[in-house]
Amino acid sequence: MDSNAVPFTFQAGGGQLSFGGGSQELPACTWEAPEPSQDEDDGNDRKRRRVQVDMDKLGVSVLKLGSDMTFDFRSAHAEAEKKLIDITAERDELQNNLDVSRETIARLETEANHLRAVGRAEHDLIKAEKQRLEAQLVDIRTDLAEAKKKNRKLETRVKEEKANVTAKTEESQQLEDTLKEVKTKLKNARNKNKAKEQEFDNLKDDVNRLREDYTNLRSENELKVEECRNLQDDLLAVAQLNDRFSELETKNKELGEKRDLLMAEKLELKEDYNKLEGETDKLKDKIEQLKTENEELKLEKQELERDNNALADTCYGSPKTPRTPRKKATPKKSQPSRSPSVVESGSSSITAAGSMNESLSWIKDEMDSV
Repeated sequence: MDSNAVPFTFQAGGGQLSFGGGSQELPACTWEAPEPSQDEDDGNDRKRRRVQVDMDKLGVSVLKLGSDMTFDFRSAHAEAEKKLIDITAERDELQNNLDVSRETIARLETEANHLRAVGRAEHDLIKAEKQRLEAQLVDIRTDLAEAKKKNRKLETRVKEEKANVTAKTEESQQLEDTLKEVKTKLKNARNKNKAKEQEFDNLKDDVNRLREDYTNLRSENELKVEECRNLQDDLLAVAQLNDRFSELETKNKELGEKRDLLMAEKLELKEDYNKLEGETDKLKDKIEQLKTENEELKLEKQELERDNNALADTCYGSPKTPRTPRKKATPKKSQPSRSPSVVESGSSSITAAGSMNESLSWIKDEMDSV
């Protein structure tokens, strides 16, 4: 009902009840008792009071009982309205905080997705690095097989040279040319081995760097989880964020397990590399065998020299002079002049044997350096 409307009045039981005419948003209500009868005394007349009720939007604001009693509720209504305004402001503030929290949750989810994508990219890089290491291992095994093949060729050539100690000087020259080629190949193999070691050190540094990056990312993730837990104390709705971060931490643990698997594979590659070193040691043992055969070759050379000396004694000595033992052969300067063919044959054999000894010594030194 409008406060400016025309008052409405009706009578009941001799009394009069009026609505309207109030000064607030809601109209006033007034009750007027009926006129006292002649039979009633003054006491009853005093009990008859005019009752006026003023209303507002919060209820009864003023209650008047006659002319001597008034109940004023306007101050209480003002305080209640002020509290209502404060509660409304607090509600708006909480709504704003809720919106900020939702934005924070969305931002943290975006960061979590970014961290997940970064972790997946790092995993792909490590996988590619593993494949590259496997390819390098295949290349190293291929190089080792070629080295074994070359070693077998060298062993065959040494055996041939041992069987043909008295071969011509031209064959010795061909052997020296072949040894020069082998020397060049061995130097190249040594350079390749150094390059492989450098690449392995670089890969080790890259793995350490990736491990540090992963540790930093995990520290940042833990800080984000702590921030979300603080937000949970202010708003119960943020509790779902802890579950999301638990899933993220689980995925981080899975990434850590995958990293451990990659490290295990790296250790397996290292074991394969150690096996290659063991095979290199076997090659060294074969070189020792070649050295032993070289010593035997030296003994044969000494026997050959003794045979040459004995042959010279037989050809140029006195017929009546008995033949001296090989180990007590007469020195060269005390013998008569020898035939050019015999001397040339003996010197050629000695030269070939000396060249063979030098070649074997050089092969041993080069294999030890590798």
